[in-house]
Amino acid sequence: MGRTLHYEMKENKAVKVTEENWDTIEKITQYYLDNFKWTCEEPGFSNVDFFPRWPGYGWFSDSKLPRDLNQDQLWDLVNKAYDELKAKGFSRLQAVRDLLSRKLIAISGDDHNHLDLQKARGFTKVAGNEWNAALVTSWLTQISRLLPEHTFTLYDEGEFLTHSSIVIKNGKARTEHGKVWRDVGFYCRPVNPKDFEQHPEFRPIILNMESDGRITSNQAGPSQIMAGFHGEYYKQKSIAETTAKAIA
Repeated sequence: MGRTLHYEMKENKAVKVTEENWDTIEKITQYYLDNFKWTCEEPGFSNVDFFPRWPGYGWFSDSKLPRDLNQDQLWDLVNKAYDELKAKGFSRLQAVRDLLSRKLIAISGDDHNHLDLQKARGFTKVAGNEWNAALVTSWLTQISRLLPEHTFTLYDEGEFLTHSSIVIKNGKARTEHGKVWRDVGFYCRPVNPKDFEQHPEFRPIILNMESDGRITSNQAGPSQIMAGFHGEYYKQKSIAETTAKAIA
């Protein structure tokens, strides 16, 4: 199940990421989870993710989980408690804090006992599914537009990106040491969704936040995020990259 895309949000001490921002990030992430299939893993940041506060493993002596349940049963118990809080109207962060205070869960980030909302990282295994690699890139680009003052990095163990890693900020990208910001598609090899027909076809996405908090998509018009992603992908250049070099 190899081949992983790694991503990180750098802390910006001058601009704080709010809980409302994280609520929106959750909705954007859920949109991608609901509308597309994922070969191996799904995108998401580990600093707001959690796992059962395993009892009896030498990790969490303060765990309030039963010691006579196996791991699957503990997951079922924690997920049920989380779903009950969500049903009561709790946001994700509110639910996580509640379960954390009750010593039922631990945080997947660097500090298992505290939520850190100012910096984040995560990874998604995509194996050979270049379409999933494109979707992870699209997802991260959407979030960068939500937080335009923050810098994101994306590293690909495969060859979907034309460079091993790129920096993304407010919907634009550059190489790690580059100075010119370009459309993200410039640094992505073309992908033909028909090569992955077992997955729902990607339609142009421009996400909107409605007044009632819903995430919607117009599903129309040109997609800035996916520019140049269509076509054979292996060791080929994107349309954006080819055009830019021709003009130069």
